[in-house]
Amino acid sequence: MKKQLTTALAWMAIVLISSAGSAAGANMLYNGGFEGPVENGQPKGWKTTVNRNTTAEISLDSRERRNGQQSLKVAITPPGGRVIVYLEEAGAAPITPGADYEASCWIRTQNLDYNRFHEAPAFRLNFRPQRIRPGKVVDLINKLQGTSGWVQISQKATAPENSSRIHLDFVLTSGTVWIDDVSVQRAQ
Repeated sequence: MKKQLTTALAWMAIVLISSAGSAAGANMLYNGGFEGPVENGQPKGWKTTVNRNTTAEISLDSRERRNGQQSLKVAITPPGGRVIVYLEEAGAAPITPGADYEASCWIRTQNLDYNRFHEAPAFRLNFRPQRIRPGKVVDLINKLQGTSGWVQISQKATAPENSSRIHLDFVLTSGTVWIDDVSVQRAQ
């Protein structure tokens, strides 16, 4: 009897843990605070792409952080360019098609600006494989204006019927940006 009760409790814990990502209010990202392990020089669950002849330093910063032990720091040297920080496919729990989601993050900036191609830095939310059109985009220049302390940015979207996962990224163009406490939650 004791063994059956222990087995039942273990299965209940597995079910609760695996469904936590889809519950309203629970963060669906596995490493939104950039506190997890580092793999190949990048925070687990996240990837970066540096392009267009961009020179950038990407690191975890223990001095400038909102919560926890560190934040993600991206410093792009003038004249700027393009760095994309994006959530890996395995970086979040599966979504429920047709449900509403809210993505939020905390960002701090120093000398944030457009790049030489006049591209604005942005925080983008979408879904895969079916996307919403147009995707949800927050222009960070409009929200942060050059240098700022920690500011929360958020946006909401409804997952299309043929979607199974979140697509979240940051397009960074010039200056230094710290990102922390990224979350995606099912809207209540």
